[in-house]
Amino acid sequence: PAYVDMEKVFQEYYKTARADKYLREQTDTYREYAKTLAAQIDGLKDRFEDLLEASQNIVLAEEVREGKRQEAQLTLRDFENKKRQLQDYERHRKEELSKQYEKRRNTIIEEIALLVKNIAKTESYDVVFDISGKTLNGIPPFVYYDENKLITETLITELNRGHEDELRELRAEIEGEVEPLDNEPEE
Repeated sequence: PAYVDMEKVFQEYYKTARADKYLREQTDTYREYAKTLAAQIDGLKDRFEDLLEASQNIVLAEEVREGKRQEAQLTLRDFENKKRQLQDYERHRKEELSKQYEKRRNTIIEEIALLVKNIAKTESYDVVFDISGKTLNGIPPFVYYDENKLITETLITELNRGHEDELRELRAEIEGEVEPLDNEPEE
């Protein structure tokens, strides 16, 4: 038998980093549009509050106040419609991103599994065990295994062959996006 940490292989594969980057960019694009909708909602809320206040201003003539009340009702309807639009947008985008993630993840896992099978055949392994999981009790399924038969690094090297620079760039980009915890703002 041979052993592999499939989680590590998956995480260190350049195509995983590439997919993560794509999904982050998609998420950022969706967030920007959602921010635009949220700003419109805030504007409608402010407008509604101003109109409601004006509709109660006794300094204004009754017909003006009535006009403000009607305009406030229309603005409230627009506000509620825009809120629903934002909720629907966010729900649909979340579903879409989830589907895209699953599709990319499954493709990557198939590629990794194919390479595992090829290496197992080449090296005459009867079986390859994944050591990355846990049992229902939360403990590793293999308490001991021969680390000389661990093929994790071989897989990672083979999967990333010819894409080492791309992987380094993707990792650097990801690391640049994460704020270090030790740089907390002072109060």
